[in-house]
Amino acid sequence: MNNLRAKSEQRFETFNRKYKNLGVIGKGAYGSVSCYEDKSRKKIAVKQFFMRSGKDDGIPITLCREINLLRELEHDNILKVQDIVISTDGSFNMICDFCKIDLEKLLMYHKTQTRAHNTSPPLPLKLDDHMIRSILYQILKGIYYLHSKWVIHRDLKPSNILINDVDGADRGCVKVADFGLARIFKAPLRKLVDDGPVVTIWYRSPELLLGSKHYTPALDIWSIGCIMYELYELKPLFKGEEVKQGNNPNPFQKDQLEKIFQVLGTPTVEQWPSLSSLPEYKQLSNFTKHENNLEAVSNFSKDSPEYDLLKRLLEYDPAKRITAKEALQHPYFNPKPSSNCFEHHRYIYPEIRPVLHPTSTVLRPHQPSYPNPHSLPQPPQYSQSSYPPVQPQQAQPPMNSMNPSMNATQKPVINNATGSAASNKRKKKDETTKSSSSSKKKKQ
Repeated sequence: MNNLRAKSEQRFETFNRKYKNLGVIGKGAYGSVSCYEDKSRKKIAVKQFFMRSGKDDGIPITLCREINLLRELEHDNILKVQDIVISTDGSFNMICDFCKIDLEKLLMYHKTQTRAHNTSPPLPLKLDDHMIRSILYQILKGIYYLHSKWVIHRDLKPSNILINDVDGADRGCVKVADFGLARIFKAPLRKLVDDGPVVTIWYRSPELLLGSKHYTPALDIWSIGCIMYELYELKPLFKGEEVKQGNNPNPFQKDQLEKIFQVLGTPTVEQWPSLSSLPEYKQLSNFTKHENNLEAVSNFSKDSPEYDLLKRLLEYDPAKRITAKEALQHPYFNPKPSSNCFEHHRYIYPEIRPVLHPTSTVLRPHQPSYPNPHSLPQPPQYSQSSYPPVQPQQAQPPMNSMNPSMNATQKPVINNATGSAASNKRKKKDETTKSSSSSKKKKQ
């Protein structure tokens, strides 16, 4: 025991000698993300997870899943985990590549900037077309790699897409992050919904919203379609109001479906044959009938490659939805986009200043044993532009029955500008309170 303690202390001292904590760059219910720097000025990100207390104390299953997958996956467009360490206070620390910008921050920056035109209202500063194509191409490359390793991400959204803006060979590289909800799937597909809802609601596919219990990697493709629209228009395509979980862990999300139907039209069994077999199919009779309005909403010409790709990413029927491999070969990506999304970029993004935060102490944990994606058989090459139809199966034990909701909706990083504004607001409020208190004392 003394030997183990001595090794742990030595490891903690080594980390603290090598790295300096520059501060917290993001917080959430799961923990925080801090930026560290070594003597050569190379930065790393340390994602620190809080341990749960109570009857479910210990390491969240979502953390175990994320650690295992990220240590096994190896691709330029997947966030690389360099090490796993544990603090003296018991919190887990995941040491990753440092990416200052995520897609959510990038979109927010462009949305709040205006073009150099005297228009009323002012027009937002849209992303460069070369940049959009590069970002989408790199996301699809990362997702194609995941799907080829039998992994579904299940929570693709702008805040989970990181971009490296540091000068060097990796500049402009897009990385898919946050694998807390990711799952290894096998053929034939099995139930994957036993642990609660997946995918942030604005990016959730219609088959999930209609209660599908057997779904495919096609749900990641739908999320990418939503992200594609947002890159062009700087706003979510389907911004529905979420019905919060109560006694029902999977409440029916009527408003989100209504937002989808208003753009893509109300789905029919003719265009989506398996629609009538979905648990919430009967609910469709309560909706207003809509026609497809995607061309007008997207501002793309109907015969353009942009419109064709978006339409195929947002195909209602998951069996007909374009695959990641097919999307990479789409004419939209001809010529092939640069691996540096900033290559043709004219703007310089402002420096994000981290909030000061005490340095964490770290020790190496015991590594849990989970299935290795590389040890699984290679998935079949489908001849059609679809995943195989899913046949109903006998009840099987769920892949994991624990609820991953702790990490399901939290964002891995926050906009520091927003945090600073809130901090200043609180500061002004405190000063006003002190001033008022001082005035009262003088009167007395």
